[in-house]
Order: sequence, then C-alpha cells, then structure tokens
Amino acid sequence: MNAQFQHVYNEKQRKRKIDAEKKRLRELLNLGEGGTGLKADSRLCVASGLIDQAAFLFVLLEELDLTIQRDGYVENYQNGEAQWGSKKSVAADMLDRYTKTYAAVTKQLCELVEDTDPEDMEELKKHFSGRPGGVGG
Repeated sequence: MNAQFQHVYNEKQRKRKIDAEKKRLRELLNLGEGGTGLKADSRLCVASGLIDQAAFLFVLLEELDLTIQRDGYVENYQNGEAQWGSKKSVAADMLDRYTKTYAAVTKQLCELVEDTDPEDMEELKKHFSGRPGGVGG
C-alpha cells in the first residue's frame, strides 16, 4: 500500500466527469433543453439539487471503486511497536457508506419523476440499478 494516498482523478477530471453525469441525468430525466420532464417549479428545484448530489456521488463511487482496485480492499495498520494487523480499508468503508447515500438520492429522484413516460422511467431505473464503477455501473 502507498504511504501517501494518490487520487485517481485530479480536480479538473473530477469536475468534467461530474458535469457529464449531470448532463446525462438531465437528459435521462428529460430536463434538458426543451425537455418536458418535471413541470412544477418546486419539483424541478428539488430535482436539480438531487441531480447535483447524484452526479457527485456517482463520480465519487467510481473513484472509490478504482482506488480499491488499485490499493486493495484491506489495508495494514500499526499501533505502537507491537500491535499491527489488517483491516478494511478507508476507501472500502467510504464506498459502503456512499453507496447507501447514492441509493437514497436516486430513489428520491425516481419518486419525483414517477409520473413520467413509463419507457423513460425504465431507462432511469436501469441507469441507477448498477453501482457506479462496479459491475453493471
């Protein structure tokens, strides 16, 4: 394991990926230019915040998954001179935690757009069914 943590993406790459995911979600939700998705202003405002969160979490989860692939699921530790061992990595803990948050955010997004075209709803559910960066993501 590296003594110094190294990010998978730099800030510019991360921002580009988040912006691309926001755009993809807006298109999926039919909120792009000329879109007819959410019509009520309050729901659109809520959806916009959830889209921002979902896009950020999507890229974060992708990066955590790549970090685990690179560094491993387990990391070694040492407490003092005589105590050492292995434990679940910080990235693995964060992946578990943020996967749950991502699931909650995407569930809220799906609930906001339940009254949209059933075909669009299936596409949205398919998009959210896989974990970002993981199998099916």
